[in-house]
Amino acid sequence: MDENVFKQKVEEHLRKDPKNKSAIIELDTHLWDNGLVDSFRMVELVIFLEDLLNRDLDINSNFISNFHTIRKMHASLLPVAHSEV
Repeated sequence: MDENVFKQKVEEHLRKDPKNKSAIIELDTHLWDNGLVDSFRMVELVIFLEDLLNRDLDINSNFISNFHTIRKMHASLLPVAHSEV
C-alpha cells in the first residue's frame, strides 16, 4: 500500500472522532502533539491498523515513537513500500 493510500485510510479513521473532523492531518503532522491521538485512541488505531493490514502489529519499545506521524507509521509498518517511494 503506497503512502498516500495509507494516509487516506488512517486520516478517515482519525476523523471518525468528532474532535478531529476539521483538523489538518498531513503525513508529518504530529498526532500526539496535535491531540489527534491519545492513549485510548492509540488502542483503537492499533486495532484499525491490524484490520487494515490483516496482521498483528509487533508492539515493542520503539512502537510509540513510530506512531508520531502517519509517515513514520507507514515507514515502520510497510518498510518495503516506503523504500520504493
